[in-house]
Amino acid sequence: MKRILSILKEKWPEYILEILVITIGILGAFALNNWNESRLSEREERILLSNIREDLINTIKKFEKDTVFNAQSIRNAERIEYYIHENQPYSIELDSCFVTLGGWKSPYAISSAYQSLKSQGIDLIENKALRNSIVSLYDGILTFVEDDYDHVEWSYFESVFMPYSSKNIRRVNEASFPSARPNDFEAIKKSQEFQNILSTIIRFRKAGIEVYGDAIEEIKQVIAMIDQELNE
Repeated sequence: MKRILSILKEKWPEYILEILVITIGILGAFALNNWNESRLSEREERILLSNIREDLINTIKKFEKDTVFNAQSIRNAERIEYYIHENQPYSIELDSCFVTLGGWKSPYAISSAYQSLKSQGIDLIENKALRNSIVSLYDGILTFVEDDYDHVEWSYFESVFMPYSSKNIRRVNEASFPSARPNDFEAIKKSQEFQNILSTIIRFRKAGIEVYGDAIEEIKQVIAMIDQELNE
């Protein structure tokens, strides 16, 4: 026992040094591992943000095309209204107007990158303000545009427009482009039901374009926030 104590007294600096070396090595390994994980997490975050940005840019392009189509359908409906209010005889130009009454572009946002983010965990985005803005955009106004506005159009189309259209408006194949024509335009001109349908369609489409515009502006704001984050 005395011999052991004697050896410890003589070599304790060596033992302490060894313990320190081992401890530092372990701590260093942990630090390196944490650093690598942090780098990987940051890299994944940047990739996801870039992908979300690309999806949002493509969504804007899609929404802008949808808006152009829906705006044209409004002009077509208003053209029919003009003929009715001015008591004008039917013109073949209305063939392309009647065919778009029951047609609109459904607003579907591109969200594959956002769905990937949700599967990996929203907290992967460290910037809280940016994280909340992305979630609010996709789960807020974009969901409203897809579910609520589009649902209103579909509901009215199926319950009101189609039953009336199937009895009073027919497709015609006299031209290479899609067209439709009322069975009796003079009767439709006097129909309060048709005029109500027409005004409702115009109102829905105009409201939809406003919703599209609001969505595009919010998308642009989130894109700006992503750009700022990626450039830091």
